[in-house]
Amino acid sequence: MYGSGLTREEIKTHYLGCANNKIGLMCAALIIHDGWQMSADYPW
Repeated sequence: MYGSGLTREEIKTHYLGCANNKIGLMCAALIIHDGWQMSADYPW
């Protein structure tokens, strides 16, 4: 799976990461990492 093995912070800060100032391709990886939940600090 894309993004596996990365920490939560790496998923958010990677150039493809899940953040408003990134490409955003790893948002699904962040949700999966958080146990299929959108946490309170979800970037979008």
